[in-house]
Amino acid sequence: MSAETKIPWAHFPRADGSLMPGYTFNPWWGCEKASGRDGDTNSPACENCYAEAFAHRLGNDLWGAGSARRLDFKAAHDTAPLDWNAKAFKAGEQHAVFCGSMMDIAEDRRNLDAKRRMVFDELVPQTPNLLWLFLTKRPDVFNRVCPWEWMKGQWPANVWYGVTVESQPYLWRAKEAMIAPAPVHFISYEPALGDVDFSSVLGNRQGRVQWLIFGSESGSKARVVPLYRGESAKAQCLIAGAKFFPKQLDAKLLGIGRRGQAIEDVSKLPPHLRVREYPAQGCYPKPMQGKLL
Repeated sequence: MSAETKIPWAHFPRADGSLMPGYTFNPWWGCEKASGRDGDTNSPACENCYAEAFAHRLGNDLWGAGSARRLDFKAAHDTAPLDWNAKAFKAGEQHAVFCGSMMDIAEDRRNLDAKRRMVFDELVPQTPNLLWLFLTKRPDVFNRVCPWEWMKGQWPANVWYGVTVESQPYLWRAKEAMIAPAPVHFISYEPALGDVDFSSVLGNRQGRVQWLIFGSESGSKARVVPLYRGESAKAQCLIAGAKFFPKQLDAKLLGIGRRGQAIEDVSKLPPHLRVREYPAQGCYPKPMQGKLL
């Protein structure tokens, strides 16, 4: 699960419309449910975690506060981003890396600190031709553990900062993340479990949320995500000048399959949602060989 990915929003477009390679990188596997801001409630987005289900199918018990995390990867796993960076530089491009699909980079456990430092202190500065997409449900922790002097306005040009917002009570995550001076902030509104008014955070400039990814839930226990939530999210992006990216919709909702079957083929989405937008090209640094920081 640290390899070229099928996740559509990790594949950015070239000028001719073709898609560049995109990757997922997981310095470890496993997580525990994120809590609400009050610390007492679990995030509803964690209830049917696809990563937990996938790990269980492989015989791994890695989820929960009392479970271990998988840290025993081969050296080639930890250095794979260096190879991806070399390929991107050779192509004169910058390829995206989603970190991470099987973990949360801001999980607050001390035995994960060494792996986290490997990403922040070694991989990010050594891979300027990779665009790192960090997505977390714990921006309060992320702001504390990331090493960059963001209080002084310093932030790596190849790091975008994203948070999951599944319903209105979790919009605080976006506001917490926006404290940091990332070149692009983004929201994963997936699964879209409740109506959300994003107007207080969306925008078309640095310091606002410039990119909104929308999606339904997948799997046998998938909760229904009504179509109007995607329509509302798109309309809010249009008003604010932010970019909208519908990742997937439920096949049963579209009348072409069973509930929980995710449809990612944009040509099968309703015509008014057949759009996949990305933040402006000016957000991306030019390919280079040297360190970015």
